[in-house]
Amino acid sequence: MNFLKQFFEFTRPGNNNISGQCKLCGKLYADKLKSMGNFHKHLKPKTDTNDYSENLTTNVIKINQAMLEELIVRCNLPPSIIERNGFRNFFKMVAPKWKPASARHFRKTLLPSLLNNVQDKIKNLLDSVDHLCITVDVWTDRRGRSFVGVSEHFLDLEYVPQALLLDFLRLKGPHTGENIQNITIQILDNIKIKGKVYRIITDNASSMIKAYKFGLSVTDVDYTIKDDNKQQQDDDYDGLSEWLLVDWCENNNDLFDKGDDPAKRLSYFAHSLQLTIGDGLKYTPYLSKSLSKCIKLPRRSHKSTKVADILDDIGKTINKSNMTRWSLNIFLLNLLLD
Repeated sequence: MNFLKQFFEFTRPGNNNISGQCKLCGKLYADKLKSMGNFHKHLKPKTDTNDYSENLTTNVIKINQAMLEELIVRCNLPPSIIERNGFRNFFKMVAPKWKPASARHFRKTLLPSLLNNVQDKIKNLLDSVDHLCITVDVWTDRRGRSFVGVSEHFLDLEYVPQALLLDFLRLKGPHTGENIQNITIQILDNIKIKGKVYRIITDNASSMIKAYKFGLSVTDVDYTIKDDNKQQQDDDYDGLSEWLLVDWCENNNDLFDKGDDPAKRLSYFAHSLQLTIGDGLKYTPYLSKSLSKCIKLPRRSHKSTKVADILDDIGKTINKSNMTRWSLNIFLLNLLLD
């Protein structure tokens, strides 16, 4: 009976009879509960049962791998969806031979295996790369948890730009330059590409400036920035006096010297440009007051049920503005004018 369950989806027996649907061809069969001969006869003429078992196992592995890559990773769905009755009933219709797996199996076995495979591919790809740039960013989600992400950018052998996410980690503790630099070095050392980093691109937060003032070198000197111990506020950062724009090439011979630490920090130009436009709007007569009144409306809509009901009646939604993304203010003004 346990052997046949690999190939048939049995229904609850009644009157000493049992029926089951073949997971391979979808046909229904019935037999006496103590006999089960019809089910064995159905398997025998097609092929050897060992081949069936191997094919079934291979198909289940392919389906689970596709579910992991396309649904859980690409669509960002939780692994718990695998255990929901609606999902399993749906898969019984589209893939009768699929054997249900647990969410724990996806989290503890399949996902770590996929991560290791992707990391191995990245390491093999980077073996042929001599120079690359990395971007580092820190941000906080709505629950107050901080994260750090490191991505890399380079030209492959065909001179095609490539961008890869190296790691995405939870950042605990204060957002000091030392902590950010240590995490970055740890990520690069795991992939063994620290010596290949040519430029480090970050925003203009004081902690980022302090972290990569001397590239990736751990050697430090007396260097202080105002409010250095203050936690980084990426989206609300408005310290114009602490901007540091670095020329990408200090002289005509900007060569990659492997004898010293070649990595040098550059400011994220788009981030600086966003802040520049925001400052221009702030100091424009009459516009700043009008814009501040408009910005208060989204805050009210998220706190007042009356305002939220009014917007719902007219079929409108208002997103909160962001200081480092001035384009959101343009969208807000267009919405109010409509």
